[in-house]
Amino acid sequence: MCPSETHFWAGRSLARKPGQRRQLTNRRTSRMRKTFYLWSAIALAVSLVLPQLAKTKAAEDLPIASAAPERRGPQGPTAFGLPNFDIRSESQERFDIRAAADDPVVKTRLDAIEAFREELDPSVRGQLKVELNSSKVPKTFFNYAAPLSEVNSEAPDDIARDFLSSHSEIFGLNAREIKKLRLESEDNDRGTTFLNYEQTVAGITVFHGHVQVAVNPSGQVFSVNEGYLIPGVSIKTKHKIGEEEALRIAFDQAGSEMPAGTLNVLKERESKGGARTIANPLGKGYEDIISELRVMEVDEEPVLTWHAFIDIGPSQWYEMSIDADTGELLFRSNLYSDVAQGTVFTINPLGARSIQSFVGDATINTAAGWLGPSTVSTGNNVDAYLDTDRNNQPDPINTPGLVNGHSSAANQDFTFPFALNVDPRTEQPAAVSNLFYFCNIMHDFVYNLGFTEAAGNFQTDNFGRGGVGNDPVNAEAQDGSGTNNANFSTPPDGQRPRMQMFLFTLGTTALNDDRDGDLDGDVILHEYGHGVSNRLVGGPANTSCLGGTQAGAMGEGWSDYWAITFFNDGRVGEYVANNEVNGIRRAAYTVPANPVHDSYADLGVGGFEVHRDGEVWAATLWDLRTQLGAAVADRLVLQGMKFTPCSPSMLNARDGILQADQNINAGANRCAIWTVFARHGMGNSAVGNNGTTHTAATDLPTDCGPSTGTGPVFFDDFETDRGWAVNPNGTDTATTGIWERGIPQATNSNGVKQLATTISGVNDLVTGRLAGASAGANDIDGGTTSIRSPLIALPASGNLTLSFNFYLAHGSNATSADFLRVSIVSGTTTTQVFQRLGQAADIDAAWTSTSVSLNAFAGQSVRILIQAADAATGSLVEAAIDDVRITAQ
Repeated sequence: MCPSETHFWAGRSLARKPGQRRQLTNRRTSRMRKTFYLWSAIALAVSLVLPQLAKTKAAEDLPIASAAPERRGPQGPTAFGLPNFDIRSESQERFDIRAAADDPVVKTRLDAIEAFREELDPSVRGQLKVELNSSKVPKTFFNYAAPLSEVNSEAPDDIARDFLSSHSEIFGLNAREIKKLRLESEDNDRGTTFLNYEQTVAGITVFHGHVQVAVNPSGQVFSVNEGYLIPGVSIKTKHKIGEEEALRIAFDQAGSEMPAGTLNVLKERESKGGARTIANPLGKGYEDIISELRVMEVDEEPVLTWHAFIDIGPSQWYEMSIDADTGELLFRSNLYSDVAQGTVFTINPLGARSIQSFVGDATINTAAGWLGPSTVSTGNNVDAYLDTDRNNQPDPINTPGLVNGHSSAANQDFTFPFALNVDPRTEQPAAVSNLFYFCNIMHDFVYNLGFTEAAGNFQTDNFGRGGVGNDPVNAEAQDGSGTNNANFSTPPDGQRPRMQMFLFTLGTTALNDDRDGDLDGDVILHEYGHGVSNRLVGGPANTSCLGGTQAGAMGEGWSDYWAITFFNDGRVGEYVANNEVNGIRRAAYTVPANPVHDSYADLGVGGFEVHRDGEVWAATLWDLRTQLGAAVADRLVLQGMKFTPCSPSMLNARDGILQADQNINAGANRCAIWTVFARHGMGNSAVGNNGTTHTAATDLPTDCGPSTGTGPVFFDDFETDRGWAVNPNGTDTATTGIWERGIPQATNSNGVKQLATTISGVNDLVTGRLAGASAGANDIDGGTTSIRSPLIALPASGNLTLSFNFYLAHGSNATSADFLRVSIVSGTTTTQVFQRLGQAADIDAAWTSTSVSLNAFAGQSVRILIQAADAATGSLVEAAIDDVRITAQ
């Protein structure tokens, strides 16, 4: 949770100096990972963007941290642990398809895709969407308007493999490789089957080499997503570095040291490529090590690696890959992502407590309910307990209401007393019960949306419904490893996730001022939501798919969405933040969205940071919910994750939601969905990747509305709130006369200085609309006031004109330094297009009109910035704007 929810890593020092690299290999240092977008409907005339695959980013605790720079190798420890690292993301560059078209593999792929497109019905040919990843295979392959194959009555697995075989030149796998695909999970989501395969070679799994195929209830292939496959791969399985040495290197690269001694193998691998479970040599309270061989593509070559999950301490549980010949670190990702009956808070302590059932949905949990026969806060879905001593185990506390750190009630009546204004450490039974309740509530909520056993949910017993099981959430209340935070670690299906909830000190020192995250339902649902998105995007066996700038931001945005949709409240964490207006984010989620997070163009403003950027995604989903209703939107958001590929951009996830609507509702909401995403800068021609590259656009597909042509492009008469932002850059100095939208009141000082009349309607933009006690009470004083429009997508053709009505009343004509200015903001560039300086003709207010050309900005997504200033003493300055219009002729 913000302000410090994403990754809270309490780091240890590396055995060698920070930044010091092992000289283990002469593998060339340039590791080119090339990814491009292909719109097959346009053949070679396509829009291309390079995703930054699992972009290395620093573990950050504060939401004001900027994006980490490109790295040539793993960096040393930060204040909060070690940053994620992926050797494949080094030396990335933008890929130009015109240059790549001569690559024989790419040419074969493009020709096959074009041939497939030509076989489609003419009415849907233009809706085929293909994006190739750096392995030159389809990251996404689907049609916005129709399934990809004919009706088929065979088993989904047979349908999927036959489709891949029939189009092997598209998907890059030959018949032998398709046969060897291991079916990792099969999720039947109300008739649609999501099949998750893993590529194998010599029985060894290819890292991130997954193939996801969705088959609809009619047996038609709906979509195919491929990961980083290695077509035609062969590998020698002999290696120079043994498993134990690799684990020692991994501990070192995690900032720890593996104790000496014989490793205790708890479960032996069942095959050469299988996993081995090893007791963590750090001792009790640390998760078991899962270790196996895997194959990873580096520099377009297969590399044999040791792949392990290693828990080394509070909030540090790493997935790692070590080169099995050189010992070089190739991949490191921290699994942690931030931020009966009982008496609980139905939202948080700002509302009332009430007695709620601890049985849950009997159709999901069986008649045993959440607790079964247990009289402590342990059930099939959740094990909730205190961990104040930060050792990842239940505290050995046995006091009234607590048994070994668990809340306890002999008759399963967890109705503990609670007082708000006391030290929360004295209310631990109530806190643990509240945590247990909300984790189970979230389990049932997302289960009914499609996060079931087969989809990789969190349960001890899966009741024979698919999935692996034995992975309930370990929910740790009042965890002692941090404050002002919360986090959630998500290992693959079958391994237990961990939620760590902290106290929030709010900068105070008095104990009774602390607020307990265990009591805030927003925080709990947000954290649980990380587990949902990490298990669904890329499939339950691939939980490291949400690395990278945009993917990481969506992880935060999805988690915010689950909290606000469940409670039907656009504020997140208002209790722990002690802010009932905005909660823990910069602004509450509203429709229209607050300008700080309303557009794809806002990503990276002030530096790329997952919480700020995640607000853009959550604000878009909140708007979608407002338009479609919670029941429809929640279902689309969750199933959309299943259609979303590994290492996604926000545009990939947008397409996932569109596919979900096509699958569930036959596309009934297609144009409504496009309209919402276009409103937030993710329109039809928007371009972006899972890095920092993104270009916003607000246009629609042609069948959903005009995107080019002549006529009005933008109009605002200020009768409704279109989302203009006051002081958008935080640099204004004016103390009065601030821009606002409203009904103006007239002022007079030897003539009218502020008009009560507008050009149309009753509202305008005006510098302090109220008259006040005198004409000088609410005029502009102290400097500059500014206001900025929402994002506007300008067409690429036509004669573009901005017109508007204005006045600048400059009472005493004290100085021509006073001004009214209009500028166009495109990206980080601001260009002045109009200026009116104080002059004798403007002593009194009088509406006038003007127009300027915007042809220089054709094809760009822009904002209008309006500034007015009192730049000297002795001036009485008022300004107003009305009927802002952009046209294309």
